[in-house]
Amino acid sequence: MGGLLPVGGERKRPMSRLQTSGISAVILAAGFSSRMKAFKPLLPVGGKPMVHRCIDLFSANGITDIVVVTGHLREQLEPVVRDAGACPVFHPGFASGMLGSIQKGVAHIRPGQGGFFLLPTDIPAIRSATVARMIQQFQSDPLRIIMPCFNGLPGHPPLLPCDLKNRILALAEPATLR
Repeated sequence: MGGLLPVGGERKRPMSRLQTSGISAVILAAGFSSRMKAFKPLLPVGGKPMVHRCIDLFSANGITDIVVVTGHLREQLEPVVRDAGACPVFHPGFASGMLGSIQKGVAHIRPGQGGFFLLPTDIPAIRSATVARMIQQFQSDPLRIIMPCFNGLPGHPPLLPCDLKNRILALAEPATLR
């Protein structure tokens, strides 16, 4: 059975600023896709490249600030990202791991946003209704991390408050978001 898993303490503060701010999405598409032996962001899923499916997921829920972090094969990927209505952001250090790509994407979130989704491009099968429900939950509690869960296990994409941006940007390898 699916559901939402709010993460964090019972922090409370007036919601007016965050509730009226928008929500962004950061899609990670910078890696080598080495285990797949094909470039995952451009693999077709239902007739569209995987990265396009991820962008469509957020666009369908009214999210307009969508950042796609590119790296490997950026010359092929960035036109697809632009055509799908998102903003490609190149991470030159993409080979060093995912944390740097997350930081690059987070740094490019539009100022004034209240929260952001974080999704690796190789997870395109998220239901639009899940994202809509997460947004609704976030609006009622904008200082908590919201994660979808299935059978009690957390999944993707987490929805994080933008209040965490500076902490994420200050992390150093080998740290992770966990």
